[in-house]
Amino acid sequence: MFRASRSKIRYPWYFLFPLLLTAGLKESGATQQWDLFALDRLLRIRPLEAIENRITIVTIDEDDLKQEPGRNSISDRKLADVIDLITTAKPSIIGVDLIRDGQIDTKLIDSYQRHKNVIGLSKELPPDVLKAPIGLPVDRVGFGDYEADSDGAVRRATLAIFKTDRSSKQAAKYSFAFQIARHYLQQHDQKISISPERLELGSHSISPLKIADSSDRSKYFDIIVNYRHIYPTFAQVKLTDILAEKLSNLQNRIVLIGYIATTKQDFINTQVIPNPDINGNIYGVEYHGHIISQLIATTLNERNSIQVIPSWGEYLWVLIWIYVARLGLNAIEFRTNFWKSLSIIFGYFSVIIISIYLLLLVGWWLSIGLTFSTISMIYLPILISFYQRERSLLAIAEKRRQAITDSFNAIHNGPLQELSLLLQAVKSDNISPIEINIRLEKLDRQIRSIGESLQTDSISGIEVQKMLVLGDGSQLDLNTPLNELFYLVSDRTADPERYPNFGKLKIKIINSFIFKN
Repeated sequence: MFRASRSKIRYPWYFLFPLLLTAGLKESGATQQWDLFALDRLLRIRPLEAIENRITIVTIDEDDLKQEPGRNSISDRKLADVIDLITTAKPSIIGVDLIRDGQIDTKLIDSYQRHKNVIGLSKELPPDVLKAPIGLPVDRVGFGDYEADSDGAVRRATLAIFKTDRSSKQAAKYSFAFQIARHYLQQHDQKISISPERLELGSHSISPLKIADSSDRSKYFDIIVNYRHIYPTFAQVKLTDILAEKLSNLQNRIVLIGYIATTKQDFINTQVIPNPDINGNIYGVEYHGHIISQLIATTLNERNSIQVIPSWGEYLWVLIWIYVARLGLNAIEFRTNFWKSLSIIFGYFSVIIISIYLLLLVGWWLSIGLTFSTISMIYLPILISFYQRERSLLAIAEKRRQAITDSFNAIHNGPLQELSLLLQAVKSDNISPIEINIRLEKLDRQIRSIGESLQTDSISGIEVQKMLVLGDGSQLDLNTPLNELFYLVSDRTADPERYPNFGKLKIKIINSFIFKN
């Protein structure tokens, strides 16, 4: 009755304590760096994907910039010519990933106004806020701002910024990638809409990665960028080929115009795309291409977007693995081999990693650091206790083995020899009954002394390890100086009453030693 009541009291703590620990780790963000590291590594080992054939990038490289003396970008008039030439190939959308702030050439303004499928770039977030290009309406301009994580890698994309003024009227600014994807999907009669709480892509509904209120009462709709795991990811056409009217197949494609010049320093650190040319980085225009591809492929091709599992799902996930871990500990609780137990635990964590990886492949991400930290902080002390228990059991087993060995030696050196001599005397009929009785009593004392010695060993094993038990049951203190100990052993073993046959042995001293304390 007492054991059952105690179990009922303790059982809720198996679940309540992990929940409290998980909540504390989650709110403190203690495992964030582990999660980012794990996310990158798992995304790197995904199967390779196909090249995105709906997007083509018109590249502006160092040679193109050298043809613009005194400038760090191509001229407005040349950009207008490029847009006009690309339009003749009948692309679906033209995205200009070039900042054009302030007054621009009238030829470029005219090009913007004539071609209704051109999307321009702006910058909405401080410190360098850049207005939309002149000649483009608001619905054909998107901001190119992005935010890197603490390690410098860009894993998120801001699709929209929602601002609420004092009259509670909400206004939205959309990203460059979202504007291009929206126009493209509308051309294909697909539903796409975004609000502070939800992104609708055809039949798919995506929640924001975070909705954080800032000082200007803005809300950001962020998602995890599901980079295509292949490089190069998009077809590329050089600016010089466009100007030479060497147009490749651009019909019905999204054409992005952007820099791949290293002097522009327009790099995005992804950590997940194999690109040896620039140490794993990609260019800014490629970053926008990945976001556009993700939005379009999710809508048209059922490609998974990566979403974070809600908090209740993470708590449930941790509780499930806590329960599985408890079952596993019950299975290994009575094992005496620590390394076998450790291999089971290693397999357990491997199954967790594989499960998280499979969830990631279908578009769900949860905190691997949170899972590992909670389980480790709960069960690592138990594992240590298993190890200590194993060491204790091994010590006890070794002590028992030594006791058996000592018992065998003591019996063999004393009572068995005495018994053998007695049998020989009886067989030769050279012993009186009185002598038999005396020697049997002696044999009884020897056996009893060995038993008393073993009992003393079980009570104070450390002390007994310093004692030497002779065949007759007598004990010698091993802490005695060596010369005295040698004398006592030789004196007792040479006693003819104890060992009658000892006098028949011939002893020859080869060398002598002087024992010093």
